[in-house]
Amino acid sequence: MIFEESLLSLLEDRGTMSITRTVFRAATHGQPPLRPNVRGARWNPPDVAALYTSLEESTARAEWEYLRASQPLRPRGELSVREVEVKLDAVIDLSDPDMLEGRFGITMRSLPESVLGYGPTQAIGGAAAFLGRSAILVPSLRRLAAANLVIFTTNVTAGSESYDLSAGDDESEPSTD
Repeated sequence: MIFEESLLSLLEDRGTMSITRTVFRAATHGQPPLRPNVRGARWNPPDVAALYTSLEESTARAEWEYLRASQPLRPRGELSVREVEVKLDAVIDLSDPDMLEGRFGITMRSLPESVLGYGPTQAIGGAAAFLGRSAILVPSLRRLAAANLVIFTTNVTAGSESYDLSAGDDESEPSTD
C-alpha cells in the first residue's frame, strides 16, 4: 500500500507516547486471545496485522457485542474477556475525535458503519504501521469518550515485554454477562 506523504507527515507530527497498562481483549470463547485481525477492519487495512483492545472492559464488551450483532451468521460461542498487559513505546494518540476531524478530516460519528467507511481510518492505521509505530489509541464508536488501543503486532513481539496475557495462555471461563 502506498501512503500519501501528507498523511505520513501528519502522523509523524503527532509524536508518540509510551503505554504501560492493562487493556481488555474481547473474543468468542475458544478463539486464540492474541490472534490479530489480518483481514482488515476499521483501523487496519487487509494484510496489516492488528490486535484490537480496549482501555476499559465495558468498552471491549460493547465492541464485541456490536461485532457479533452485525454478523450475518452470529458466532455461537460466548464472550470471553481477557486482560492483556501492555508495555508499548511508539504509540500515536488519536483518541480525540475533535483532533481527528481538525487534523485528518475524519468525523467518526458520520463514517458509515460498513466497510465503506473504513477507507480513511484504514489509511491512517496502515500508515502508522508503515512508520513502525507499535499502536494507535483511537476513539470507540460504541461508547462515548472511550478509547481502543489497536496494536500492530508485526511491530511488537507477543510474549515479550511488549504485551502478554496477564493470566497466561490458559483459556478463562466464558462470561455470562
